[in-house]
Amino acid sequence: MTTNHGAGESDRFDAYCQALRMNIKAALSVSGPEREDGRAGGWRDTDIYRQTGLARSTLRALRQAEEGLEPKPDLRTLSKLADLLGIPMAFLLMTPEDWELLIKAVGDLETMMKSADKLLRNDFGSHATVHRVLEQVGVFRTPRPSNATPDPREKARLDSRDERRRRITHTLGALMLLRQPQHEELRMQNLVLVALAASLANQIKQPTDKDPEHGTQYRS
Repeated sequence: MTTNHGAGESDRFDAYCQALRMNIKAALSVSGPEREDGRAGGWRDTDIYRQTGLARSTLRALRQAEEGLEPKPDLRTLSKLADLLGIPMAFLLMTPEDWELLIKAVGDLETMMKSADKLLRNDFGSHATVHRVLEQVGVFRTPRPSNATPDPREKARLDSRDERRRRITHTLGALMLLRQPQHEELRMQNLVLVALAASLANQIKQPTDKDPEHGTQYRS
């Protein structure tokens, strides 16, 4: 018997597989040599093999959906394709929802930049700064009911949402600020990364009673 959690996890995995397949197919169809009529051309399997060493069977498995078969490339395969395409490897794994998240985060960026700049002054930010930015902007803590005696179960649910957001802010900050050298000429870059991590954390939807407990979701 499949649980709701298991079904949700399977759906997300299927969505990532579909996104990967569609991303590779779309990118390879327009990133090859230009056609004689000036239109974007695609890659032939033989040319991909010459430049990457990836066999036609590997490419076919990545491009086509066959019943019972899912694309399961290793990191080396994805790295070779990304190098061929001239893009970051992570872009091959992006879903439409991921791009939507980025668009929404950019909308928050100016506000988060001002807050991060005020907090940091001339210092460098860390994963902890991301948390402080959201607190200063006033969007970190989930709004509580105005009644004096809140329902204990509702309080526990809201506390759980806040704890999940706290973990997400530190995670994004750690990932985006990892190995960032603290040189004066890179201070603005550090500031932007702190602000972007805060913007992303603010846009990631927190689970409700009807949402799966885990997994990346996005605010409506």
